[in-house]
Amino acid sequence: MTRVASRRSVLAGSAVGAVCGLAGCLSGGRDVEETITETHAADELSAIAVSTVVSDVDVHAASQGSIDIEGRKGAVSRDDLESIGLRTSTADGVLEVAVDRNDSRTLFGLRPDPILDLSLTVPEALEVCRIESGAGDVDVANVHGDLRIETETGNVTASAVDGTVSATTETGSVVVDDPASIDRLATVTGDVTASLPGIDGDAVIGTTTGGIDLRVPDELDLTLEITTETGEISVTGVDALPEMTGDSLIEAVVGDGTHRLEIVTETGDVAVTDRSE
Repeated sequence: MTRVASRRSVLAGSAVGAVCGLAGCLSGGRDVEETITETHAADELSAIAVSTVVSDVDVHAASQGSIDIEGRKGAVSRDDLESIGLRTSTADGVLEVAVDRNDSRTLFGLRPDPILDLSLTVPEALEVCRIESGAGDVDVANVHGDLRIETETGNVTASAVDGTVSATTETGSVVVDDPASIDRLATVTGDVTASLPGIDGDAVIGTTTGGIDLRVPDELDLTLEITTETGEISVTGVDALPEMTGDSLIEAVVGDGTHRLEIVTETGDVAVTDRSE
């Protein structure tokens, strides 16, 4: 069953202003640098979680039995550099890796904040359950377990995650490639790109200002709903879905329609194509 309804409305208010690129904003003037490393045994751990203040985070899996952490600190002065550091703790089998900053030690806001970018290499069988960042890009690849990623300002990239991915940012893009499944992929200002082998539960993909590019397999079992306030919708090249275009709402039930996939954007286009293209 396929229903196509059409309604176009004009959004009130002005568009969001341009935001400077995150990497450029964070790199300027931080001439005092330091690299720190830690290694943790993973024998008695079930998962790892990461939380940061102002940091890029890179997590990937490798064939090894330990967790290797490299932190790259940068600041405009030695005092600023000492105000940010790495803290690790273990609770209920979860290794918590955190970046802490002592705001009382320096006059942040008058000069660039200190940063501590993180790169983690984890065992392939260890679950990566959560990554949180106030400002910074998050890049995750080839990890195990259901993963939740949240950043306020920064781009999110997750590829080949063997679990269900939830990835959200307020300002930045979201790119998810080949997860086992998804729960929620969302950004306020930015594009969402996802290539899915399928979904095994209800899911939402959304952006307020930005486009959505979704690639799905030819065989599907879902209820699909796509809405946009100001934008164009196109569904092409997917055997299980008829060719469809519209400017506000498209709905389709494929197979038994077991799981519901909702795609929503206020200002932006939505394109659904075959993932093999």
